Amino acid sequence: MWSGEVWLGGLLLGLATYSARSLPLFLGLRPSERIARYLRYVAPSVVAALLVPSLLLFDGAWIPPMKNPALLAALPTAWVAYRSRSLGWTTVAGVAAFALLSRWLG
Repeated sequence: MWSGEVWLGGLLLGLATYSARSLPLFLGLRPSERIARYLRYVAPSVVAALLVPSLLLFDGAWIPPMKNPALLAALPTAWVAYRSRSLGWTTVAGVAAFALLSRWLG
């Protein structure tokens, strides 16, 4: 397989993906209210699916909650995110909480 085939395949796959996702927008199509109600849950579900394993597992092994600075730091970080609705303050709180808990837990 030569390099041009790989680039051509990637280009065609990208074009197919882009057109499948953007065509409804260009045609002015919107999902029904019933589908839109379910689509609101997609982003939080994806975030939870990515975040929870990284908080609870290390190299595939369970970390006890009281020895897990990432999990413990996520609690005040979530509170700051809920109260402030600010990505900046949430990031500062998360970094500070993780640094303090990592130092404290050793």
